[in-house]
Amino acid sequence: YQRRVHGRLCLADMDVSILIAAVVVALTALIFVLLRVKKAAKRTKIVIAGPSTAGKTLLFSLICHGKYVDTQTSMEENSGPVPKNLSEKDFTLFDLPGHERLRNAALSKHAYHTAGVVFLVDAFKSSKDELAVAARHLYDILSDPRLAGVPVLIFCNKQDIIGARAPPVIVDALEKELTSLREVALGSTSLVFTKEDGSALAPLTVGDPEHPVVLDKLGRVTVAGGSVRGTLVLGTTDQREPQTDAITAWIAAL
Repeated sequence: YQRRVHGRLCLADMDVSILIAAVVVALTALIFVLLRVKKAAKRTKIVIAGPSTAGKTLLFSLICHGKYVDTQTSMEENSGPVPKNLSEKDFTLFDLPGHERLRNAALSKHAYHTAGVVFLVDAFKSSKDELAVAARHLYDILSDPRLAGVPVLIFCNKQDIIGARAPPVIVDALEKELTSLREVALGSTSLVFTKEDGSALAPLTVGDPEHPVVLDKLGRVTVAGGSVRGTLVLGTTDQREPQTDAITAWIAAL
């Protein structure tokens, strides 16, 4: 009788141990899921990036304040809520400086919280050297592991100006520059990105290393053209109609 009772007690102890282990596993899994959800929920920022004079601050003013303002080269970022008529989500829009010495630090501050990047290119001032500068900035964004999978809209601005390059021409030039930059990056062992705790991160490889960079094949890049300043409304001398539907539609889809 004592052996039967002892056996039942041992079985009961085993059942309790199994139950405790199952509860621990379930709680661990729940915590992991909650942390993932919390991390994903942090991506509530949309950043406007691109070289200086591309029209970033003008776009920021148009989206956040619904009006044009006189702008100059920004040395500090601007921020404001995205209006609810553009997105039901609680997005904050950030206009980042375009100067090379400032832009990377500004982007790093927001990288882990960024839901989308609007990258402006000046389609009028689009010499080889100017597009090389734009491509360098774009490559930094596309190779940033903290922005992995984040949608990027390349907006070829100032299409209203005679002589501006069409989006396909801009894209072709950017892709050639990006391919060259990737070749240099693949030969480098430096780690230029950091986590929030300061530890190093290896950069992403942009596209298939065996083939030239094709933006359309990256899976997260959209290209559009238009004009932030827009064109004069017929019969007026100071009222302008922006050509930014591609940007507002892209934001609404995030």
